[in-house]
Amino acid sequence: MPKEIDVTLTQIFCNSNGFGGSIEVSGNIFGATFQNNPNDPKDQRASSAIFTFPDGPIRISEGQSVAIAAPAATFTLAAPDRDEPDSGPRFLRLGGDLIGIAGNFLTLRFDEALPFKAQPGEPQVAPRKFELVFAGPNVTITLTFGAIVSLVF
Repeated sequence: MPKEIDVTLTQIFCNSNGFGGSIEVSGNIFGATFQNNPNDPKDQRASSAIFTFPDGPIRISEGQSVAIAAPAATFTLAAPDRDEPDSGPRFLRLGGDLIGIAGNFLTLRFDEALPFKAQPGEPQVAPRKFELVFAGPNVTITLTFGAIVSLVF
């Protein structure tokens, strides 16, 4: 059965900054779904922005974290053993490019163990956290994503 997964960027953390002081972090943070091979750009099915730095770059210093409050991006994945062949993508890649630092991604499979969004009247469980490290010659930044299943159909 296909499922919708809500993904948010929850935090940006500066692990190290060899330049000293603060730096500006910006770039392109997105998710992309892939049918069978998340390492093949030709297999990509859909893409959606997760965080666009709407107020411009974020200034951050070594050891500092910045909480992010942005709406979730929703992605749909299908299970190959329960759904028709080619009925939907099986993989979700999260990441992108940060200006001045090489791009990086992490991949979630259709069967990734994720919590479910609570029904009305039930207590909400926190989204599962995933950390993605971007490392350049002088700077290391960690992005923390939250992922939760919002709908199974």
